Amino acid sequence: PMLKHPREEKTISGLELILEHFKTLGSLQKNKKIAERIVKLLSLGTKLKECRTKIISFKGTNILTTKLIEFLPFYETQEGALIDSLIFILEDIIIEANKSSTQLSLQTNVVDISHIRKLLERLSQTCEEMMTAKESIAKPAKYVGALTRILPYLADSSPEGREALVKYFKDWSRFEELDTCKDVSLKQKLQYHAARLVEITESLPSTVSLIREALVTFQVFDTVVDDICARVSFATIENEAELGKWGSGTLVLLKLLHGMCKS
Repeated sequence: PMLKHPREEKTISGLELILEHFKTLGSLQKNKKIAERIVKLLSLGTKLKECRTKIISFKGTNILTTKLIEFLPFYETQEGALIDSLIFILEDIIIEANKSSTQLSLQTNVVDISHIRKLLERLSQTCEEMMTAKESIAKPAKYVGALTRILPYLADSSPEGREALVKYFKDWSRFEELDTCKDVSLKQKLQYHAARLVEITESLPSTVSLIREALVTFQVFDTVVDDICARVSFATIENEAELGKWGSGTLVLLKLLHGMCKS
């Protein structure tokens, strides 16, 4: 429905009012019930293409990302389900923006660089928490996968965002150590972040300029191809059983190459 804004002489939609209210919502601890209702409404609304495109046109991506950053510290309390829902809402909106025939651009929804850094930090914190709890790093919470799927799109909204994601790639592109590292703790971190790099690469759309800047300008693509060629003689691979002879680092490199080519 279209409504009159109480303070301005203009007509706005109920969806825009919801976003405006969400934007000004105080702390999650004091406003949990309201936050839950807003997220529930947005979750239901974003099942419709029209609502997803409207949120993009309202520059709602940045509002939702801002609230996500505010809520993330409470993930390990009782707010995990709420935060998961918010992440999945963002994912649906971003997928819509990428496939839209009208090319709805997320460039108009510039995400603060500090938010991108905090999302990347959250990925690292999750690894530390899983290791402390002695959980399998191969099976992180569902929100981790969703975060890695939306990060390329959010980061691509600004040069600083792309730079932050490039730095994450460069920090954790330590594939040789996956096979040679003797430190159990470090090896777990390398395995965890290698999996995140693969997920991020698989999520890169062909239209995101991050591919050019991160994978070409910073020679990530060349490094991956050169590393694979140095490790593997494809002429000797005659059957699938030979894959078992390849190290973890090589398999990760092949997955990265697949993601880059798919992009």
